[in-house]
Amino acid sequence: MTDDTDTEEAAADPGCEMGQDTSELSTVFGDAYRGELDGETTWRYRLDQTTTWSVTIMAAILT
Repeated sequence: MTDDTDTEEAAADPGCEMGQDTSELSTVFGDAYRGELDGETTWRYRLDQTTTWSVTIMAAILT
């Protein structure tokens, strides 16, 4: 009967065991950091592409 109780508690709080192992926690933080960094890199690439196109079009118009 205690196994069912443990399972129900784990289902109610999925992060309850995460803080017990620091290697898992550092892995989660590493993945989150890489995800944020990838999002920033993608955003910067899109901004650079937009700027490049706008400069090219303005140069073509002015020429």
